[in-house]
Amino acid sequence: MITTYLGKTASQASFQIVKQTDTIILLQDIGNNSRTITNDADRVINVLSQHFNLKNKRVFYKDSDGRFDELVHESNQFSGFSPCSSTQQDFFKSLLSI
Repeated sequence: MITTYLGKTASQASFQIVKQTDTIILLQDIGNNSRTITNDADRVINVLSQHFNLKNKRVFYKDSDGRFDELVHESNQFSGFSPCSSTQQDFFKSLLSI
């Protein structure tokens, strides 16, 4: 099931949760002229933390260039980005094609 979060203004990212497991959440930008996940990472983690216990979950996203990266978080706060390896890139691409 895909869950969509629409930004209330153009300054907020709109995104979908395209895959969720016990350990990961995989997001994808919705290209509707709003900010991207990359540019609104603080708020994206904040929104997710209101709906999910992120303590044991890693949050990954597909950026507007088609690459997958991680939104690193600690205590429900965004703390940085981490690039995915080529193996992770292939894995996430395969998840989206199922």
